[in-house]
Amino acid sequence: MITLLDDPSPLVRRALAEALAASPDAPRAVIHALASDHRDIAAVVLARSPLLIDAELVDLVATCDGALQATIATRAPLGRAVAAAIAEVGSAEACLVAVENPRADVAPSSIARIVDRFGHLGAIREALFARPDLPLAARQALVRQLSRVLVDFVADRNWLARDHAEEVGREACEKATVTIATHHTGRDGRHWSVICGQAVN
Repeated sequence: MITLLDDPSPLVRRALAEALAASPDAPRAVIHALASDHRDIAAVVLARSPLLIDAELVDLVATCDGALQATIATRAPLGRAVAAAIAEVGSAEACLVAVENPRADVAPSSIARIVDRFGHLGAIREALFARPDLPLAARQALVRQLSRVLVDFVADRNWLARDHAEEVGREACEKATVTIATHHTGRDGRHWSVICGQAVN
């Protein structure tokens, strides 16, 4: 198998990756070599191999491109440390895949980081809003970001003067905050008035 790693044909190395990717008994040296191969070959191993530990995957997230980061985000299960690395330095695509992965262990702090980095993107907002474990603070932050997007949309098209659009957006955001907080009071130990105070500020 070591000899096959030097085969000039990527088809041979891809076949090797397909054959060994899911095996817990595959030679570690071969798996690591395949994980550093061309993108389509590496992706097979990065998505499936149980031999790649979280520390190695964290390092790979930091060094590989967005497409391979997204591949790592599909892993089942996806460990909390790897999800945190994706939230911190991963592409928008990788973060979206991690958020939508039902077997990803995404910590509240990682969700908050994804909100900070990519909450302005509609697909990520929708995926986060769909999560039943979305923290209240993150939900409120997404509401604020959505409000800003809508204000800019309306003002840029001259449907409303910007100051009027901002006033409408602020009022809508505050109403949404009260609704969210009322339905979540006590779930994370925070009183709704604290959250409402954040919205006003």
